[in-house]
Amino acid sequence: AFTGQVVRLVVCGAGAAGIELALTAAARIRNAGKEAAVTLINGTEELMQGDPKRVRAAMEQVLRDRGIEVLHNTRVLRLTESEVVLDSNGTLPYDLAIWPTGAASHEVATKLGEAGVAITRKGWIRVKGTMQSVSHASL
Repeated sequence: AFTGQVVRLVVCGAGAAGIELALTAAARIRNAGKEAAVTLINGTEELMQGDPKRVRAAMEQVLRDRGIEVLHNTRVLRLTESEVVLDSNGTLPYDLAIWPTGAASHEVATKLGEAGVAITRKGWIRVKGTMQSVSHASL
C-alpha cells in the first residue's frame, strides 16, 4: 500500500505494453482514491513510429488528457531504490517503476505447433476473436 496521496509511477518503455500499462495503472491508482503522477519514458522522438501520423497524434492526446507525461529521446541508465536515473543526468523519483519488456512467444507455443496446433510465423498460437485456437476449439 502506498502511504502518500500521490503515487509516482514511472513506466520505463513506451511501446504498446508500456503505453497500455501507463494508462491502466494511472486509472487504477485514481480509482483507489489517490492521485497519479505518471511518466512514460520513450527512447525515440515519437510514440508508435510505425503507425500513421494521425494515430500517433491521437495517442499523444489521450496521454495528455489523462495527465501522463511522456519523455521522448530519453533512456534509462538504471534504477535505484527510489529513483530512475536517466541518460540526461536527470533522475525521477518513483513509488512504483514498471519496465515492460515487450511481448514474445513462449516455447510452449512452439511445442504445441509441432503437435499440430496452428501458430503464426512469429510463434504465437493463432486464435479466433473468442481467443480460442483456430485449429483446436478446446484451447
